[in-house]
Amino acid sequence: MNKFLKVLVVLVIILFLVWLVISILNRFSDNHMTADDVVSSAQQDVSVGAISAPSVVEDDTNFVESTLDLSDAARSIKKEYTEDPEFRLCAHEIVSTCLTTAINKRVLELGDLSICDDFLTDQTRESCRITQSNQLARERGDVSYCNNLSEVQQLNCRSEVAAVKAVATKNIAECDALGEQRELCVDAAAQRLAYNTLDASWCENLSEGQRTFCVQDIEAQIKESQEQERIEADFAREQEVERQRLEQENAAANIPEISAPAGESDRSETVEELTVPKGV
Repeated sequence: MNKFLKVLVVLVIILFLVWLVISILNRFSDNHMTADDVVSSAQQDVSVGAISAPSVVEDDTNFVESTLDLSDAARSIKKEYTEDPEFRLCAHEIVSTCLTTAINKRVLELGDLSICDDFLTDQTRESCRITQSNQLARERGDVSYCNNLSEVQQLNCRSEVAAVKAVATKNIAECDALGEQRELCVDAAAQRLAYNTLDASWCENLSEGQRTFCVQDIEAQIKESQEQERIEADFAREQEVERQRLEQENAAANIPEISAPAGESDRSETVEELTVPKGV
């Protein structure tokens, strides 16, 4: 009877282990299939949608990144997203930023202010014309670009062009072309020359209030520059001293030990024996 019970217990244990192994295998198989399904679904979504992750093709010299199909992008995004106020605000900010960068780049490259009309609103078109007129006039030294501005804006634009020339030539007389309106140009050019060269003598071209501040600020910057040079010089000296010390230590460590002449050790022991104190 006891033998029968023992056999029965063993069979139950074996059946339990078999069931446990089968359950584990089935669970692993289910999880594996689920992962495959997810990957398959993701691949289908990517292949159908117009907006996809950029694919990178490796070349020997560079990487070529696929471009985004903007013409179909709006239609491929689900309606619940495009109607979300936060999504619309985010998309507007991103598109505006990218458009501003691209248009400004083309305006400066081609020197054509009519490209500003590619902006989507009257406000951004006007802002582009004002900003790029000043930029083109300053970079190209051409005051004709200032003609697209209002009277006050034209004065500032022409003064800036003359000031740029005055700084480039270090000649305040470039501002004389503005006649009675030269003061704005002189102030801008003199301050830039003073700070660029740290020469307070350029400050003398400014009005009294600006002149005092300019001189004091230049003197402060000169002191700061001198202090920085002193700190750097002290640091360089410390580095040189440390370098020399290390060289000396390395040289001393590489000196071979001088061994005593043959027989010197024996004579030393003989002397020690002869000089032993009495009574020892």
